[in-house]
Amino acid sequence: ETLSVIIQITSKKLFGKKVFLIAPIHHHFEKKGWSEPNIVMRFWIIGAFTASLGLILGLLGAAGA
Repeated sequence: ETLSVIIQITSKKLFGKKVFLIAPIHHHFEKKGWSEPNIVMRFWIIGAFTASLGLILGLLGAAGA
């Protein structure tokens, strides 16, 4: 969420163009027509995937140490 705001501001200042229709990013998806439950579900899935990936990488790193 915060990163999308930083990207939006930086892009606007450097290039004069917006990356997203509106920031934070969940509002961008709302403007694109996604329902709020759909947005939340997809953010949860992405969060679970990245947490699992981090756990796997952490365990692999600990096993190699």
